[in-house]
Amino acid sequence: MSAEELAELFIGDVEDGVDAFDYTCPYVRRTPHRAGVIKVATGGGALNDRDARLFEAAAIAHARTGAPILTHCEHGRGALEQLAAFAELGVPADAVMLSHIDKVTDPTYHRDMAQSGAWLLYDQALRQADREVTDTAVLLAQHREEATLGQVVLGTDGARRDLWTAFGGSPGLAWLASGLPAQLRAHGFGDDEIATLFVRNPASALALRR
Repeated sequence: MSAEELAELFIGDVEDGVDAFDYTCPYVRRTPHRAGVIKVATGGGALNDRDARLFEAAAIAHARTGAPILTHCEHGRGALEQLAAFAELGVPADAVMLSHIDKVTDPTYHRDMAQSGAWLLYDQALRQADREVTDTAVLLAQHREEATLGQVVLGTDGARRDLWTAFGGSPGLAWLASGLPAQLRAHGFGDDEIATLFVRNPASALALRR
């Protein structure tokens, strides 16, 4: 499919409702549930031809709908290459959320992403809940020190049964709203900083850009 054809699918998800069959059938059945983000992924490093076509489609759909773009960074890598690709396509960095990047703890990598103006989506703390201090908390402390905490949003990346209490796992998805704030408070984060991470930042990151 061309980038334009793929873009029409993204646009349909946002404006008309996501397909009940996730585009796995020879026909489309729109549901009442409309997507709020456009998601694309790369395998880390430079984009290949397939990636470039998907990124162009996401850029077209973003321009049409105003929906923010969420990216998958394999093993936390490739974020800067993704941002460069979107910049060439005219997508502003503050319309992009980069996920899984707290799998990489290099401070310079995170500083470079923050300086771009993009949203940094940290989602690995749930998988490190048994640690006294998660890598995510260390990175958040860096952002607080460098005054870039206002560019971070949080998630769970809870794509394993052993993380869900409903399947007998631990700590459960609710840990993001209870365990992580408690850990951050124990390391000096105040209520206003917690509100920035859990209320103000996601409200801005997920807003439609019309």
